[in-house]
Amino acid sequence: MKQISDNLTFEDPNNREKVTFNKYTFLEILKGCIINYTDKDIFEAEELIKNSYLFSLPKSYDDVVFITHEHEYHWSMVIAYGENYWQNSKIKISSEIPEDYDQWEKGYIKKNNLKKVSYEYL
Repeated sequence: MKQISDNLTFEDPNNREKVTFNKYTFLEILKGCIINYTDKDIFEAEELIKNSYLFSLPKSYDDVVFITHEHEYHWSMVIAYGENYWQNSKIKISSEIPEDYDQWEKGYIKKNNLKKVSYEYL
């Protein structure tokens, strides 16, 4: 997924507020999260992400708002297991962010030379 970049800036046409979206970082965190918190391997994770509607976003400021209203953990579980994954009794995945998530994410970001955050409102 290296052809995808970080530092994409979008502006709200109504109030000129800006946001920088680090798409490469965002997608890499989703991939790592899928690998770490599901039984999927790297190849499955990459394929799931490429086939997700999140792969083609964002195209606008509103898209970034849509993406950032949920946590990366949530999006990764939606990609891996579908909407309302927490209600699926077969997989038994909680909608709660795992207790070790922040520590895992920090380490993953550092190990993979990613941006510190997926987005930043300016």
